[in-house]
Amino acid sequence: MQKIKFLSLFIIPFVLLLSCGKDSTEPETKTITMTLSLNSLNFGNVVVGASKDSTFTIANEAGSSANLSGTVQVSGDEFSLLNSGDFDLSPGASKTFTIRFTPASAQSATGNLEISHNATNEKSPLTITLSGNGASPIAFTVSTTQLDFGVVPEGQFVQDTVVIQNEATSRGALTGSLTVSGSGFELVNASSSFSLAPGARLEIVIGFTPGADNDYSGILSIAHNADLQSSPVQVVLKGSKDRSLEVAQLIRDGWNLFQQQDYAGARTEFANAQLIVFNKPTYDSLQSEVENGLGWCTTYLGQYATALNQFNLVFNHDPNGISLLTRTYAAAGATLAAYSNNDYQTAIRNALDVLDDDPVFESFPYDPTVTAARIRLILVQSYYSVGDFENAAAQLDILDPNGAPHSTDPAILLQQIQQVAGSL
Repeated sequence: MQKIKFLSLFIIPFVLLLSCGKDSTEPETKTITMTLSLNSLNFGNVVVGASKDSTFTIANEAGSSANLSGTVQVSGDEFSLLNSGDFDLSPGASKTFTIRFTPASAQSATGNLEISHNATNEKSPLTITLSGNGASPIAFTVSTTQLDFGVVPEGQFVQDTVVIQNEATSRGALTGSLTVSGSGFELVNASSSFSLAPGARLEIVIGFTPGADNDYSGILSIAHNADLQSSPVQVVLKGSKDRSLEVAQLIRDGWNLFQQQDYAGARTEFANAQLIVFNKPTYDSLQSEVENGLGWCTTYLGQYATALNQFNLVFNHDPNGISLLTRTYAAAGATLAAYSNNDYQTAIRNALDVLDDDPVFESFPYDPTVTAARIRLILVQSYYSVGDFENAAAQLDILDPNGAPHSTDPAILLQQIQQVAGSL
């Protein structure tokens, strides 16, 4: 009995000791449950050159016993992750990611979304397939962005054409509608709607009839279903009523005032004419005469540099578009303006142009005191002013053949020039 009692006393504490040791050393088990909003991602058809975004969400369930953490990576040349791929989510938290598909060619594309994580309910890394298809865009061309009808007589009908074409590589029909706005313009031969198969074209005829107004503007608006072009595409329409008779009268009035030595009034008439003809090629010959008139008025008002700019505008016109007389008269005016502005080389160049022109320049019709002899005298004086005494003497020989040959000595030549100038 004593032996049994002794063993009992020994065993009970030992069992208690084992029990306490087991509870204190057993590790705690963590549960992290991840949920995803997708198991694959197909972007469908996306036009080449465009992009499509799609989102998905990673969440850590509220019952998880620890944070869900990891990284998201995307593979495939035409797929990209737009935000940071790292995540560290407490129980109940979530994070949304955005993936973009940008097809580079009209064919299918695949990639992978790889999620590395510490969740206990999914393998790591977890791979999700990405897919999409690049589609050829519907695209078209327009033959012009502006239709300028130019100058048209009042009440006269003219027409011009804009061509639109669906590109041959478009994936489908180009459809849309046409509208024309603006007084004086109309849609002539085309329906207000259209449908063009790939490669097909449409000629849109626009009519213009000016009325009492002077200048007209409008818009051809092309609404469409093309993928990468804004809608509607707009073509600017422009046109003007022919005002040639009005401009011609302003020019006549300007020269009449010029002959009356009302140079400021004459300049106003020419300036009013310039407002009508400026930048309109149809008026090219009238515009050059207007610029010539402005140059002469400005010269006689003592604004020589401004006058030279006006004469240069005359010289910049296509020689076939203006008369030789207008160019000659402009060169004569530029000779006077340049010499008065102490620009002797420019005076020499223009004087030679006047004196070498055919028919022979005799005098300026709106100021008969500007004769060929006066232009040659300015040529002589300009040569002298730049120190070219030989050419000055040679030109003086032509101007004053009775006194030829004239001296090239500067002092003597100056006296001879002054004598001839006095006789003129």
